[in-house]
Amino acid sequence: MKAAEVKTKKMGEFEEWEISSAARTLTEAEEIKSDSKKMKYVLEYLKKDQKKSKKLIESIDDLRQLAKQDKQIENES
Repeated sequence: MKAAEVKTKKMGEFEEWEISSAARTLTEAEEIKSDSKKMKYVLEYLKKDQKKSKKLIESIDDLRQLAKQDKQIENES
């Protein structure tokens, strides 16, 4: 038995599902941005995440330290 062929609708150079997903993401982002209470925590989270991602991983000890930071962040939540 042959696998069914799936035809995807194109929208320019993109497939319809890519555009649909992007639209859904933007809609959700706008909803979050309009919620000032939620944005307070989102911004805090992004700042912590940004600081963590700026550090380069140079050794296994660096990986262990990042794992400890992740656990601390989870415990704070």
